[in-house]
Amino acid sequence: MKFKKGDHVEWKNKDRTIEHGVVEKGGSKKITVIKLGGKIVVTGSAACFRPSSFTIPLDPDNPMAKWGVRNYRVVPGHDDLEPFVCIITHDEKDVIRARQDGWGGPNLYERLSCSPQDIEDRLRAESKAWAQYYGWKDPIEAEDCWLYWAAKLQPYGVMSKEYIDDNNLTE
Repeated sequence: MKFKKGDHVEWKNKDRTIEHGVVEKGGSKKITVIKLGGKIVVTGSAACFRPSSFTIPLDPDNPMAKWGVRNYRVVPGHDDLEPFVCIITHDEKDVIRARQDGWGGPNLYERLSCSPQDIEDRLRAESKAWAQYYGWKDPIEAEDCWLYWAAKLQPYGVMSKEYIDDNNLTE
């Protein structure tokens, strides 16, 4: 069977328990899967995995529930930070282009021409509310933290509170 990036799969561990994950690198011979929870990477023969109907858990009452990230991709750039470009959506409509050149500093956000004038301000305000809701008392660049979580961790079942707690952002 051939798997593609984003497919939900399951497999049996050595102790015969069933694990779930999301395909990071697909193929028909060897695939790479990120286990639900986002912390363990599993690589193996595609024959060891089978499609799964599990769903990624969602944060209850998430203040950023109307926001999303699509087309996140790493691009050439400096390597102090991971250089990327992506599109941020609101109510499933493309509203902001985000990027990081890799030289450090905050991400850069650019309102798309079809978006409301205040959309960047709304992103900042609502991501700050998101961070505070999950326990980060005085968030700095909360939109950057939310974007990282939404693009890199949420797809693998990491909850917002877990991300904020694991990174000591509550202090």
